[in-house]
Amino acid sequence: MGKEELDRLERALLVHLLDHRGQQVRFEADQWTTEFGIFRAFGQDDQGTVKVALRSLEMSRYIYRRVQYVIGYSEPKLVYSLTPSGHRKAVDRRGPPTS
Repeated sequence: MGKEELDRLERALLVHLLDHRGQQVRFEADQWTTEFGIFRAFGQDDQGTVKVALRSLEMSRYIYRRVQYVIGYSEPKLVYSLTPSGHRKAVDRRGPPTS
């Protein structure tokens, strides 16, 4: 896995979490923020590479993990969320909204 591939995947993960953060203002997270949901969303990428990218983002303090109720599940699950700096970086990466 090259540096460019990891950078691309990290940017895509940040934008993915930004796009699926909507339900986190309530007490339930979106299923696409779980590890399983992220692996499904990034099915075209190697699962090991996705894990490395998630860990790298966590170590850089752009994302964090927590246990939270998830829509559609009866038990709490581990979900990924953006930190304030991760949110800013995701907004920058996504670019300006198009109309």
